[in-house]
Amino acid sequence: MKIRTMLTQYPVCNPLLPGLIAFALCLPASAAMYKWVDEDGNVHYTETKPEGDIDAEVIRPQSKADNTELERERSDRLAREKAYEEYRKEKEKEQEAIAKQEALREKNCKQSKELLEKLKSLRRFRIKDEEGNPKWASNEEHQATIDRVQQNVNEFCK
Repeated sequence: MKIRTMLTQYPVCNPLLPGLIAFALCLPASAAMYKWVDEDGNVHYTETKPEGDIDAEVIRPQSKADNTELERERSDRLAREKAYEEYRKEKEKEQEAIAKQEALREKNCKQSKELLEKLKSLRRFRIKDEEGNPKWASNEEHQATIDRVQQNVNEFCK
């Protein structure tokens, strides 16, 4: 039976036919694809399963659910990358702070050693009294200053 005859014979089908055709065209292609490798190592993609004893991987088109899953995985990966980048920057700041602290400790060590050598080489030196006036340090004050600087050397030069 010809379509024209069918359309005129069955008028109820008339308004439904364009809708059915549009619906059929909008359906995603759900036919499976096959991926297989020949003896030469060439990869082939076909709509029909290869003949013979060839292992073929079935490839199905992605659905919206697959795309949603891929999008979620992508956003999770981006979030992990961002968190790692923040962690890396924080660790970098910590390392910079440690390096500055170490440089300051080495500077204090060097200065304390130089001052200790200078104090040990001097027989006498001047200090300021409670009123801010200069005076000669007594032997006890001289030794106390040497002891205090020696403690600094011990602390900074570990």
